[in-house]
Amino acid sequence: MESLMNQPRPLRAQSWPARPNQLEKLFGQLKSVPVDQLLQDPEAGWHTCNCIREMIVNWRYFRTAPPRQLYYQQLTSQVAYIFWRKALAAGSLRYTIYLLLLTAYLEIKPEEIPRYLKVPRQKAYKLVHVVSKVLLATKFDLNAAFDAPGHELRLLQTGQQAVARLQVKQAYQLLDAMDRGGRGVRIHFPMSAFIRLLSVLDYQQFVKVLQQQQDPFALAIYLRELPTDIRYRLGADARVDNPWALFELLHKLVATEMRAGHSTVEQASALALLTRLRKLHPDFFRQAVNYFYTSRLVNIALGYLLATWPITDAVALLKASLPIDRYKVMMPARTELLLAYDQQAGAPQVLHFLTEVFTAWEAFLDQFQQDKTMHLSDVLETDYWIYIINYYRLSYDQKALARELTAVFTRIQWLKSEWHASKTAFIKTFYLHYTKLYALSFAYQQQQNTVPAVQQLANDIESDIVFVTRNMHGIDHFAELLSNLR
Repeated sequence: MESLMNQPRPLRAQSWPARPNQLEKLFGQLKSVPVDQLLQDPEAGWHTCNCIREMIVNWRYFRTAPPRQLYYQQLTSQVAYIFWRKALAAGSLRYTIYLLLLTAYLEIKPEEIPRYLKVPRQKAYKLVHVVSKVLLATKFDLNAAFDAPGHELRLLQTGQQAVARLQVKQAYQLLDAMDRGGRGVRIHFPMSAFIRLLSVLDYQQFVKVLQQQQDPFALAIYLRELPTDIRYRLGADARVDNPWALFELLHKLVATEMRAGHSTVEQASALALLTRLRKLHPDFFRQAVNYFYTSRLVNIALGYLLATWPITDAVALLKASLPIDRYKVMMPARTELLLAYDQQAGAPQVLHFLTEVFTAWEAFLDQFQQDKTMHLSDVLETDYWIYIINYYRLSYDQKALARELTAVFTRIQWLKSEWHASKTAFIKTFYLHYTKLYALSFAYQQQQNTVPAVQQLANDIESDIVFVTRNMHGIDHFAELLSNLR
């Protein structure tokens, strides 16, 4: 059925083809279903909704009114308005449920009801009170099904223990597993609709209800049901200080990013959430950075945030939560972090930051060299590769770059006269030096320099016995290296 939102104008009382008292008589028999059953049993709710629809269809006016489709929509709107009026006037929980069931069938979201029915929100205080009361009285227990397999029971137990210990990663292993399994962290109708409706009817009251909810799984339920604009608003609301709530808001942002990318609004929201987490719950902040280390959105927000920190604190966080990795899978995310940092900080601060990262990178290479279990057969770019190139570019002028390029090449030439424990050790040492040479070549190329000594160096590299020998086995990026130097 076409959504009522697609109609040219909202239907008002004077356009209804039936008198309200005639319609109200039709719903007396619905009161035989207890309200508690409507709240707790989704099947009872949808059975009631079907009864309402059948009453409307079988009503004698419907059989004679052309065109039938439009008339059905008009009459259904009239019924919805009756429910809405009763819900507002008396704070009737029963009629609120009827309203939500009927509008859900008509594809009207709970948060769209006030706008669609043209009723001022300030008149909804009785309804706000009764919905708040229901939400506060409802406990969202996370229990395994009676036939749950052993691994689900163990996951549930581990997740509940992690909540008690404030261990975010372990707790979200349970929540994410539920999402992957198709069950998700969800609640049945109409409780989910109550959450959405209250958030738009009275945002201030919704925040109060949210603040009284301390269970992390219940908070996840609340926040995952909300419209996107309400989540953004909560992310900027200083009253929302529960660490699990802040983490879940960030979690939802990252989930959205994975499906549709991110916008500047989402970047600002992620930055606000990270800032509040660090201020209010430093341990949760560190866990959040660890958990979302792959997210470009979080890396961007972190770049802006770190630019406001002392350099030593910023680098300490990178070492602890985003350590240098030999693989470059995370290079795009780390590059986004640097770009955001560069936008926020001044040039001297950026150079200082890059210097600290470069020092950590050299220590990483030294450790890699000493570790006999680590082997190498390619350039060791790492996820901080762009940082290293920019460090060389900003720290070295063309003459200094030429000297450093020559020095690294000389060290490579000496490799053939040095003793190595094995051929594997020789190859690893070669590629560690070659990694530095390759990074320097990009810095040289980006400065758009033309230094005769470097051009000669490219010729020497191309004819050097070590490079010629290694190139027989295929040196990665060799042609690109020579192109950068010429």
